[in-house]
Amino acid sequence: MQKENIIEFLLTSGFNALTYEQKNQIKLNRPTPHLLLTCQDGKYIRTFQKNWYNKLPWLTGCDKRNKVFCFTCVIFGGEKEWSVNGLSSIKNFLRKSEKHAISQKHLTNQEKCHLLGKVRIEHAISEGRRLAAVKHNEQVGINRRLIARMIHVVYFLGKQELAFRGHRENNESLNKGNHYYSRAASTIKKHFLDLKNAVLHVTEEPGWDPISVCTASGLYDKLNDANFVYFLILFSKVFLYIDHVFNFLQSKSLSNIKSCISEIQNLKKNLSDLRNDTNVNNCCDEAILLNNNLEYEDKKRNKLCKITYEILDSLIVQINIRFEDFPKLEFVEIVNEKMFKSYYSEFPESKFIKLLQQYPNTFDADRLCNELAVIYADDRKHLPPHELLDFIVNIGDLHQDIYPQVTKLCQLVLTIPSTTASSERSMSTLKRIKTFLRNTMTNERLSSLSSLAIEKNLLGDMAKDPT
Repeated sequence: MQKENIIEFLLTSGFNALTYEQKNQIKLNRPTPHLLLTCQDGKYIRTFQKNWYNKLPWLTGCDKRNKVFCFTCVIFGGEKEWSVNGLSSIKNFLRKSEKHAISQKHLTNQEKCHLLGKVRIEHAISEGRRLAAVKHNEQVGINRRLIARMIHVVYFLGKQELAFRGHRENNESLNKGNHYYSRAASTIKKHFLDLKNAVLHVTEEPGWDPISVCTASGLYDKLNDANFVYFLILFSKVFLYIDHVFNFLQSKSLSNIKSCISEIQNLKKNLSDLRNDTNVNNCCDEAILLNNNLEYEDKKRNKLCKITYEILDSLIVQINIRFEDFPKLEFVEIVNEKMFKSYYSEFPESKFIKLLQQYPNTFDADRLCNELAVIYADDRKHLPPHELLDFIVNIGDLHQDIYPQVTKLCQLVLTIPSTTASSERSMSTLKRIKTFLRNTMTNERLSSLSSLAIEKNLLGDMAKDPT
């Protein structure tokens, strides 16, 4: 089939009449004839410019009908003006073409045309796994260089007698055990009597060195201190709520921003509920149950009540300050895959407006709106932000022509930290690596120590399977 006759054939016979090989051949042969289209614009006569084909990669023409069409919409069906009737007038042509380029139907057709002859959409995810397997051999070389680097770092630390240090607080920490946990309060409370008997044994039994006896004596006095035991009970309750919220936010479920906000509100409510005389009296009673030698007179309880209120008020104020901007991130739910079906029925207009307010002059609003509508309409694209981005960029290769705005949105959402913990940990790590006493540390040593801190996952894997 001659290139100049393709559009005429498609308009009369249709794309479905072709074989799979013919469809792929036509896809690669977009007709770009020179057309004799003119229009009167005041004193000037405007003519069709052939460089429009380069500016609009979907534009095509039919010299027999002397009209322009949308190539992908002629193939897959779209707006009649661009897929059936064609444009015979170039008046306001650029404005019309820009409007058509971001329409939902055109974006859907562009995707179909882009994937024609490539991986089918329904097989794209499994195809991604196949591609990952193909790249395995390339990754082997990278892994070997990383392992060699880690061995060099470990050797360096061992030779220089430098400490292996850590800081994380959660159970999944790769170096847990180096720092005091927030769960220490509940642990001491749970084993209070055993701990008390243990330190008493050290102080009373002979054979212990003076330092151990002195330390045990100090701990025993602390366990018999009314203030210490009271705050042990209080903070075991406070940390119960705080640890839950901390773990929830660290789970990186930021796309469900409403749940994050709800958890923060519940935390403030739970802390406020502790701010009453009944809770203070309950803490005093629990302290007496732990240590029968303790007494809490009314004057003592009033003093502890005042301090308790100050502690809880301070925590609530700090939570308000720390998360005051959290509601502004409500736009993140635009890419919450669990809501895509409801968004297809009713577009999240309020969240979309908040996105544009928070990031003005960043997105093409009309195009982003239409791209999201196409995503919402396709069940196969109802994926979490990181999987959706992987599909668009790595599997479908749709990020440049089809979904540039959604790609930008996913990248934005995935780089927003749910808390400041990650950045704070980075600075804390640097402080531990380069201490005041190591102020003369060279960049090479700092780089080696930082590599070890960064590659904890790799070191953990090497410890489990050295091969």
